[in-house]
Amino acid sequence: MYKVARSFFRSRDPETGVYNMGMEVCTVGGGGLAPCWRETASAQPYPVAAWVTAQTVKGGMYWIIDRRHLKPRPHGLLRFGLEDETFSVTRLPDLLDSGDDDCFNLDVMGGELCLTGSRVGEPEVHPLTIWTLVEDDGPSSLWEQRYTIYVTDLCHPIGLLPNSGGAMMIWLSHKLYRYDLQFSELTVVCELERLRYERPCERLRTGSFGSAEKDTYFFNVIPYTESLVSITD
Repeated sequence: MYKVARSFFRSRDPETGVYNMGMEVCTVGGGGLAPCWRETASAQPYPVAAWVTAQTVKGGMYWIIDRRHLKPRPHGLLRFGLEDETFSVTRLPDLLDSGDDDCFNLDVMGGELCLTGSRVGEPEVHPLTIWTLVEDDGPSSLWEQRYTIYVTDLCHPIGLLPNSGGAMMIWLSHKLYRYDLQFSELTVVCELERLRYERPCERLRTGSFGSAEKDTYFFNVIPYTESLVSITD
């Protein structure tokens, strides 16, 4: 059995600017019933940040909360439990400098939820810290400071490279890098802004399909995991 979840916008309060959002779930392969979308019984308590993909790990989906117009501002992540379909708030690391604009990233690395951001009280030029969620206990959640990396901007850790002697793959801006944790060195692996793709053109009068090369203008980098759809024929 699989569950597919999606968060959607209902309305926006014209006075506060806060979005009212809901959650729908589609169960695939459960009880022989045809898959269909249904709204969860639990109301979604907070809006989530747009253009930020939820991270799924250990039976829960995690979102960054859109705190811009919320009073008081919750110091946590929105969690949706796939088994009981209820919401909770997972407390952020105490030493995270979340500021006013939530400048941190969420990723899953090695089966653990990772949060990359800056520590409170760091100077203007500072390293980034990668925390991992050790125990999800709502307001008493426990995070562990796992890595410190010296890069120029906020990045996404992708994973530790096998047989590398301590190197990590990270996604920073429009490039994939190999980051040496011991010597704090960055090596470019792939320049994503140079990627091109081919797509079918409109059917020609001859009845055949042509192709046209296009430059990518937006992309996301995620580790591949088995899913409902095979990437091969």
